[in-house]
Amino acid sequence: MSEIDILKFVKNYGTHHVRMQSFNELYVPSDEVVTTYTITGPTIALEELSKIKIIRDLKGIEQFEVLVDGEVIATIDYDGTEEWRYDLSVHDDLPEGKRIVNLRSIGDGVNPNLSNSLTYYAGHAPIYGVSGLATTIPTLTRTDDSIGMGFEINTENGEIRSDFNNEFPWSECQIVEDEAGKFIKFPEMWFRVGVNSSYQITDIAVSPTYGLGDNWYKVDPFMYACYGASYENNKLWSLSGKTRQASVTKSQFRTYAKNIGEDYHLLDLYHYTVLVFLFWIEFATTDSRSIMTGRYSYSGTNGGQSKINTGYTDNLNTPSGYELSYRQMRYHYIEDFVGNIMEFVEGCYLYGYGSKNYVTSNPEHFSESTTNMQQLCYSNPNSSYSYPTISSIGWDANHPFMVLPITHISNSSYNTYFCQRDNGIGNQFLVVGQCYSYSLNNGGVYSLRRLSNTTSSTVGARLIKIVNQ
Repeated sequence: MSEIDILKFVKNYGTHHVRMQSFNELYVPSDEVVTTYTITGPTIALEELSKIKIIRDLKGIEQFEVLVDGEVIATIDYDGTEEWRYDLSVHDDLPEGKRIVNLRSIGDGVNPNLSNSLTYYAGHAPIYGVSGLATTIPTLTRTDDSIGMGFEINTENGEIRSDFNNEFPWSECQIVEDEAGKFIKFPEMWFRVGVNSSYQITDIAVSPTYGLGDNWYKVDPFMYACYGASYENNKLWSLSGKTRQASVTKSQFRTYAKNIGEDYHLLDLYHYTVLVFLFWIEFATTDSRSIMTGRYSYSGTNGGQSKINTGYTDNLNTPSGYELSYRQMRYHYIEDFVGNIMEFVEGCYLYGYGSKNYVTSNPEHFSESTTNMQQLCYSNPNSSYSYPTISSIGWDANHPFMVLPITHISNSSYNTYFCQRDNGIGNQFLVVGQCYSYSLNNGGVYSLRRLSNTTSSTVGARLIKIVNQ
């Protein structure tokens, strides 16, 4: 079937009514089909950090105004070719930092509609990073724009004051009241990941755009449930004041998530890794217990070995912190990021010592088998220990953010390297975190346990929602 480019016939911005009818000498003319076509303004994209490209516009437009933060800074000529670009870096007098850029068409009788908005970082896009992820010491070294930044933990009320709250990406996160409950929406992010010759991650950084080098990886916007999943009417929810659902298989949890809508799925390894990276960057340590423990066995002033409801952190006045009664914690409004109960993780099918795991970041392929999954380029740890402390984590550039341990050491104190336990290797299904019935010294934000998909009163779920742009 031939295609017709409606833009050939559109001479102005706005909404246009399109009527189509087919004719053939052998047949009676078809009925008219009436539809609408809207072009509100030019559509532009940014290439190579600073170069504007026009990817859709009216035919015959030859001039544009360039607007930065709503002010016209230049009038430019456009030749209509595929190769045309306009480089914003020629304007070295722009104030440094985040700038909003638009184009506006100039022409006789043409509506002066603005293009879509682009984000351009004049001078320098901020980069926040840490190094030292392949060393023995859990304290990480701040790099790039993280140098000099920090945080304070108020042990009297559990609140954390952090320099990062006002910086990207944390400053651009949004609380969303969704049909499934409360979520936090993360913006588009770019991560720089340093890797040694053994596929071990050595350093990480986050930025609103990519920088120099070829080791930058884009993360599209997504929504992460603020509360662990509760269950009602065959669906999962992210709500305060609810009992966290447990004692359900991962496949059952998956069905309950799908019952909400096609954009929802369970927490997966890809998005969990992104949040773990952000935690390490902000707090510059792999020993998450030194920051917040979350609810664990006999924690808090009320002690006890019990699962608690969602919402105890609602009274905190800071994005991150913990309440004192049970040590229930939240990380940037994500309650129980660690603690209370553990959570199933989608997107990976795990094998035994020295074997390569199978992964996928595509929610359509989440299942209880390796179908439509691919093997990672690195293998599981080779040795079994009584106290398996994670000592290095892997990176596969073809499967970014599918990060799992490469090596272990034996350390009953769990106070070196990643200070976290990875146990149950040989079982297929991954769960993360800490829970109300376990001791503290081996649990944290990157504590991994592997199950054979049995139901457990200590394992629950969490929702992720894909953001359609």
